[in-house]
Amino acid sequence: MTAFHAVATLKSFTKAAETLGTSRPAMSRHIAALESRLGTRLLQRSTRHVALTEEGRAFFTRCVEALEIIEDAEQNLLGNAGSAVGVLRVSIPSSFGLHYLMNAWPELLTKAPRLSLDIDLSDRPVDLIGDGFDVALRIGEAHSADLVRRRVSTMKMVLCASPEFIRRHGMPVHPNELKKFVVAAVARDQESYSWEFLVDGSPRNFEIRPRVKASSGHISRSIALGHQALVLEPHFLVAEDLKDGRLIEVMSEFPSPERNVYAVYPSRKHISSKVRFFVDFMKDTLAGSSLPSPR
Repeated sequence: MTAFHAVATLKSFTKAAETLGTSRPAMSRHIAALESRLGTRLLQRSTRHVALTEEGRAFFTRCVEALEIIEDAEQNLLGNAGSAVGVLRVSIPSSFGLHYLMNAWPELLTKAPRLSLDIDLSDRPVDLIGDGFDVALRIGEAHSADLVRRRVSTMKMVLCASPEFIRRHGMPVHPNELKKFVVAAVARDQESYSWEFLVDGSPRNFEIRPRVKASSGHISRSIALGHQALVLEPHFLVAEDLKDGRLIEVMSEFPSPERNVYAVYPSRKHISSKVRFFVDFMKDTLAGSSLPSPR
């Protein structure tokens, strides 16, 4: 399972073999034996590409879950707040950190008295290795050949706009109409933008054409409150606005899938005690479930 997970993540037998410290032929034998045992092809191979089959995608999802459970078990045995020593450099998305973690830091320091913190709140993904961070929290997909990820929670998303915006521009009734509406989106380094929604129970991406691209959800929220755009925001960021009627939910029959919240760090081997403690603390703090609105 570990061999398959590595190949599927890295999309390369050679890179997976290097990561796991084995040879490419040995990796190929592991995958072939797994496919033989399961009675199905998991990977489509060519001379230049490796891609998951439909069965492979389903199996990969379960492998990620299984490996997370195994790592949790290992870290429960190895984790020890008393051994968390030194300076921990951590990067947190600013909106998330301000809403959910402001009261968590004193508790963390109390539990780990020999640990010091260097906390960076930023909505732009940092280069953990290049910038010298020990660990980061990231929202959404966090695939990287150089990083290990552990899911610590999930986060509800909501499409919303002000009543005045809807009065002026109308109410979209299907996600394929969104490219006709003015939207504000979280900025990414990409040429095209899309939002994901569930249609007939399956996730689908729909093109949007942002008038505003911002690095922070607080900015897009302010644009929505000013009656200028539709926004897709974390529920915690707009919960009070929805409650008080400043914003209203749009297309609730086509919800956007929940986003995973991950702790990511550079290496699965020789994880430091301070990183292990932080990841476990975050999972306990966020309760390992869908995040509620802040109180």
